[in-house]
Amino acid sequence: MPLRRRGSWRTWQLRQIGELEFAKSAASNYLAQPKFRRHCMSTVNQTAAINSQVRPAGGAVLEILSKVLMTCLFLRFAVINGLSLTVAFRLSTLLLLVKLLLDSYFTVMRRYAHEISTSPYDWLVGCAGTYLVMFYESVNGRDHIVPQAIQFVGMVMQIFALCSLNTSFGTVAANRGVKTQGLYKFVRHPLYSAYVVSYLGFVINHPTAWNLSLYAAQFVFFFLRAQAEERLLLRSEEYRAYSAQVRWRLIPFIV
Repeated sequence: MPLRRRGSWRTWQLRQIGELEFAKSAASNYLAQPKFRRHCMSTVNQTAAINSQVRPAGGAVLEILSKVLMTCLFLRFAVINGLSLTVAFRLSTLLLLVKLLLDSYFTVMRRYAHEISTSPYDWLVGCAGTYLVMFYESVNGRDHIVPQAIQFVGMVMQIFALCSLNTSFGTVAANRGVKTQGLYKFVRHPLYSAYVVSYLGFVINHPTAWNLSLYAAQFVFFFLRAQAEERLLLRSEEYRAYSAQVRWRLIPFIV
């Protein structure tokens, strides 16, 4: 095979270098295109979505146990207060029963979270804030119109909040998606606000030391529960933007 002359070899080298530089330039131009960037971001988002659906086994077990506990406590409350309604009908008791029925339904039907806390503290404040209402006591007496109206307003607020929340309703701090519509435009935790109003009406109509103590404890747990949820949700850029836009947690201009 004949050897290349020195000039021809140099020419061939320069041609190869030119082709390499052209390929590098073309690749750089392609990588800089918005279409390629969108494709990369789409791949990253899909991977993150798949990873976020992987739940710790402990969290899934706790979710199931919380649903079972909610169902059992509701049935206990329904039997005790259902029997009291047959003896002396009180609309305030019936409204609370309907409210707990809604809570139990959405608890059982809720979807599994992308991310759920397994912190014992978060589960303590979440369960306490959810289940203490099951221990309110109905007493004999007569309902008054003003607290009854307060309780009814709270019920309406709860229905609107649940319609916005839908199957994202939960017991403990978890990420089931960020809600920004409906009452969530005004406060970040409108369901807890509805509970505060609704339970206030019930307690005024059933003013025992036990009910007043439970109400005070629940208000504290609602606030702690909201804090626990936000510690987890603030990992999401979407929730950080939402919390910057909606300043108040429970009550506009107060807290």
